Amino acid sequence: MRTLHAARRLLEQGRRAALATVIDGPGTGQRALFGDEGLVEGGLPEAVSALVAADAVEMLQRRSRTLTYGDSRVFIEILTPPPRLVVVGAGHGGESLAALAALVGFEVVICDPRAALATADKFPEDTEIVVGWPHEELDRLGLDGRTSVVILSHDDRVEGPLLPLLLDSPVPYIGVMGSRRTHAARLDRLRGVGRTDHDLARIRGPVGLDIGAETPEEMAVAVLAEVILARSGAGTGLSLQGVDTPIHKRGPETDS
Repeated sequence: MRTLHAARRLLEQGRRAALATVIDGPGTGQRALFGDEGLVEGGLPEAVSALVAADAVEMLQRRSRTLTYGDSRVFIEILTPPPRLVVVGAGHGGESLAALAALVGFEVVICDPRAALATADKFPEDTEIVVGWPHEELDRLGLDGRTSVVILSHDDRVEGPLLPLLLDSPVPYIGVMGSRRTHAARLDRLRGVGRTDHDLARIRGPVGLDIGAETPEEMAVAVLAEVILARSGAGTGLSLQGVDTPIHKRGPETDS
C-alpha cells in the first residue's frame, strides 16, 4: 500500500512514475516505484533491482511493458498524471471546450482578464479559474510538458505578449483561433521579432481539425481532437475508413 500511496503522490504533483512488479520467478509479487531520480518506494530482489531501476527510469517517456531479467519477469507500468488544458478565453467557445475536455479526463484551467466572464458557475466543478492577463499568470498556468494551450481570445493584448512565452515553454500544443489571413499576419509579426520557422511550426492556427464545425460545441470537438492527436503522437487525423493503421494504440510491449 505504501508504494501505491507514493504513486498517487507523484501523480498529484504532475510527475510521471514507473511501477515495477515481479510477475514471475524469484520475488514474485514484489514491487517498486521509480520516478525521474530513481527509486521512490518499495524494493525488488537484489539480483534484478539495479537493472530494473535503470530500465524503469529510461521508460518514463515510453509505454508499459514486460521485461525478462534472468529467471524473473517484471511488468513495468508507466503511470502518467492526467493531461492539462489551459483555455485562454472564457466566452462560449471556452465554456464548450472546457466541458468537453473535462469529460474526457483533462485537468482544465480557464484564464481570462474579464472577471465577469471567468466565473466558476459556467465551468465544470474542478476547473481552475485564473482571472488575469495570461502572460502575467504563468506560475498559475503551469506551462509544462503535459499542458496544452488553446487561445480563444481575439484580443491582441492577450495573444501578443503570451505567444512568445508559450514558444519558450515546453508545452506540446499551442492552438490559436483566427482566420488563415489572421494567422499569416501573426506569423509575420513573430518572424519580425526573430522567431524561426521551427518556432512558428509549433503554433496550430487556425486551431482544430477540419470537420466542418460551426457551433461552439462542434468547434470544441474539432479543437480537442487536434489536441489529443498532438499529445498521442499517433494517428493521422483522417477518417478511420480511409487508413489501414491500427485503430487503437498497441497494448503493453513484451521483451523476452
